[in-house]
Amino acid sequence: MKINIVIPIAGRGSRFSKVGFELPKPLIDVKGKPMTYWAVKSFENLEKFDIDYVFVVLQEHVDNYNIDEEIKKILPGKKVTIISIPEVTRGQSETCLKAEKYIDNDERLIIYNGDTYSVSNLEPEINNDEIEGIIPCFQSEDPRYSYAKLNNKSYVEEVAEKKAISTNASSGLYYFRYGKDFVKAAKAAINNNITHNNEYYVGPLYNALIKEGKKIKICDIKSNWVLGTPEERDFFIKNFN
Repeated sequence: MKINIVIPIAGRGSRFSKVGFELPKPLIDVKGKPMTYWAVKSFENLEKFDIDYVFVVLQEHVDNYNIDEEIKKILPGKKVTIISIPEVTRGQSETCLKAEKYIDNDERLIIYNGDTYSVSNLEPEINNDEIEGIIPCFQSEDPRYSYAKLNNKSYVEEVAEKKAISTNASSGLYYFRYGKDFVKAAKAAINNNITHNNEYYVGPLYNALIKEGKKIKICDIKSNWVLGTPEERDFFIKNFN
């Protein structure tokens, strides 16, 4: 079974550069490994699947830091495609659309943050063809995250960005049974200017699928470590064993 995994890491990482980090955020050292290593490590329990990795990066990071070669070193022997873009986009979903030719199909798709390490119980749900979307979640009410609200049948009925409509907070991993569902919903959101704080996010795209009657579920996370700020990186370094 094939899964395409898209990891959009084409941002400026300004919170790190402001405190003196020179490397692009995906290459910043975290316990002796580049940050992207930890994002990819989240998929160790999916190794039995045929995985194609697609990374979307900034061209300036290729030119100045060889980020394309550094990423390939993290995944020796794996199928890795690097897509470089000239400028930062208007959000994660727009960045992921740069990989359209690889994901606009009937294959399974995972979109994941490049600055989170999590271990989730994703595999059993992926094997269920009746489930057309999965959002691994942990318990929180912090408005920094996106949230999934469930109906009385335990399916997702609404996803909201940066608003705690439930206590089911997304880890930043989004699974689509069909990659083409993401592409269709992402394009529609851009055409209709559906944004949050002027950015195009992935999580709320599930609302379009839900309106079509598609079944979206959440699954539990065993552990979740966010590395997106210098403080979160420091916390991980001090507390992860």
